[in-house]
Amino acid sequence: MGLDTLCQCCHQTVEDAFHIFFGCDVTVSLWQSVFPRLVLPQWSTINWFLWLKANIDEVARQERHVTCLQASQGQVTVHVDGSALGSPGPAGYGGLCRDNFGRWLMGFYGDAGVGDNLKAELLAILHGMKLAWRANFRNILCVSDSLLAVNLVLGPLDVLHKYAPIIAHIKELLQQSWSVCVCHSFREGNQSADFLSKLGPHCGVDLVVLDTIPEGLHPFVTADAAGTVFRRM
Repeated sequence: MGLDTLCQCCHQTVEDAFHIFFGCDVTVSLWQSVFPRLVLPQWSTINWFLWLKANIDEVARQERHVTCLQASQGQVTVHVDGSALGSPGPAGYGGLCRDNFGRWLMGFYGDAGVGDNLKAELLAILHGMKLAWRANFRNILCVSDSLLAVNLVLGPLDVLHKYAPIIAHIKELLQQSWSVCVCHSFREGNQSADFLSKLGPHCGVDLVVLDTIPEGLHPFVTADAAGTVFRRM
């Protein structure tokens, strides 16, 4: 066996296609560092389509670790969420403002009438930002677990969108003289806002502002401030 036929990484085995991608110890280490649960194939029995599908499904099932997004020093977080009991159905929204230590500053919830979840999510962002502005918070991190709502707020305005007036109002607020970062979080890191959003449907009031933490919310706020890690599958 000539030296030039050996794998240039491990220098132990003939450098054929299977060895390059799956047989070399260096390659195996790389695969397993990226996908710890990856099942490497055997050349003699491999069905590439089934192998790829099985491992894509396995990667998709792998759990993620999620924490509540916290503000940086001098910043206030505004976690918001929407809730609709049907599509459409009775809808509401809610959220809370916290300092960079995760301490409660204020909260809110409200009745959004009849609508879908997107309407509730957008109204949550709108009212959360309006409340923060009125409270004279000038450096905020606005967090929503609706990626669609966040993209609509940050993207170009579609004047034909059915919620264009709400989106346009949010964009006007973004142009005020303050620093606002709107970002997405997984729902596991947004449980405090989720709790408040569920108070909205059927409450019969457009906006309820909370100076103190309502009963039942304390454990969620405490867990968020402690940096509790939540599992997301």
